Amino acid sequence: MSERNGNYLQYFKRTLSWLKTSDHKHIGFLYFITIISFFVLVGVYDLSSRLKLSSTDAQNYAGFYNRILFYYGIVILIATTIPGIFGNFILPTAIGAKNLIFPKLNLLSWCLFAIGLTAIVFALVSRNADYYSTLYTRYSEAGTDMRMIYLASGIFILCFSSFLNSLNFIITFHISKAPNVGLSKIPWRAWALYLSVIFQGIAIFSLVSIASLFLSDKNSLVGMFASGLVGDPKPIEYAFTLNFSPFVLYSMLLPAVCLISELILAYSRKLIFGFIATAYSFSVIVGTLVFVWIRYKFGSGKSDFTNILFSLIFIFVGIVIAIWLFQRIVLRFRKNMRFDSPVLFANGFIFLCVIGGLVEIYNYFISIQTEVHLHDTYIVANHSFYIVIGGTVMALMGSFVYYFQEVTHKIYSDLLGKISWLFIFSGFNINFFSQFISNLETPGTNHNYQPRFMELDQVSAFGFWLIGIGLLVSLIGAMQALLAGKQAETNL
Repeated sequence: MSERNGNYLQYFKRTLSWLKTSDHKHIGFLYFITIISFFVLVGVYDLSSRLKLSSTDAQNYAGFYNRILFYYGIVILIATTIPGIFGNFILPTAIGAKNLIFPKLNLLSWCLFAIGLTAIVFALVSRNADYYSTLYTRYSEAGTDMRMIYLASGIFILCFSSFLNSLNFIITFHISKAPNVGLSKIPWRAWALYLSVIFQGIAIFSLVSIASLFLSDKNSLVGMFASGLVGDPKPIEYAFTLNFSPFVLYSMLLPAVCLISELILAYSRKLIFGFIATAYSFSVIVGTLVFVWIRYKFGSGKSDFTNILFSLIFIFVGIVIAIWLFQRIVLRFRKNMRFDSPVLFANGFIFLCVIGGLVEIYNYFISIQTEVHLHDTYIVANHSFYIVIGGTVMALMGSFVYYFQEVTHKIYSDLLGKISWLFIFSGFNINFFSQFISNLETPGTNHNYQPRFMELDQVSAFGFWLIGIGLLVSLIGAMQALLAGKQAETNL
């Protein structure tokens, strides 16, 4: 695309021109619109689930609960992990490239991404799929099921889109960087995005296996997972766990790590201590995380040696991430540092990761037997939410405010950003910290809970409302900036 002065969002005003573009910034904006649209829809479903749980008739909507968790798991835990937004905006500029090495392939990846998500949503809306986010189903059923055709097709398309996306980013990282940019000079945000797309490539195979085996078992009489047909449901559980551990958790966490790093470095005006060691240590995590998925199966009859071995491997991962957190905490200490809204979101990210990490240390490192007792309760789910969901939301919101000026050339209101942070941060802690108390004995995959926890579930629902208000305030701030905001000088 030729160089022009002004806002690049004004270059293409017709829909057809946007769909034919090969510019990485435009495709990144298309990813943004697509993911935000599905994210809002998921938020509405999740809010309805929380309201149901806080009501007196929570015992009577098992099917609705499963449908909500299915949509939540597939869209949130898969769609938002694809770094199409910040990968397109950040990676080429970070390595000095004008565009991704395969621009048309980049556009094809987005098209497949939108088609795959649409097929999955159609599977949910048209036939009320109630498979839960892990794709565990009633294994004994047989016969043709159109919901499964839509679902499996959507997952296959998403996997293919993710593979093309990962391939494009990896080749661009190695080939298209500027001649004077060596591996030691590549910014941390590019390193983290590069590692996250490698995670995608590793986990795609397990996700494809889930979809293919799941489809063959549901639409035939093979009975691979049906206990009534001499099958065993455990393989699909292991396949999902292998996908969930490296793909969902750390594909979401690593881009968040790189974004928070950029925010702290920009406001602290300091260099990272031990940059090369940190970058290569995170590269080693790519290999070790493939083996830590077994920690989700401590309660499935594994030997003590296996449990201890995989806990030790995960200790190494925890040490590397803890070193990174300590580095960022130290970088925060600077005289006259301005605590603008992006810095507040960065502080919130560190706080939530520390809380979730402490719970994880106790469960997996100190007392494996405690983890066996708490397995599949909300305690295990909440510590993951603190690290992954909470940390990712904080990183995305902070980066949204920070990069808003560079992407739209309009100045975002810092006051509205701080109000948004206050609602999101307080709402998240009210929502999930109350569940640490109320759900010690409540299964994390079940809508049923003991009546004495009703008040705490209502407190949790109140926290979710605060999160929604915070996101709404951020949306109002974005609309205000776009329609009446001051013009910025920054040009991305």
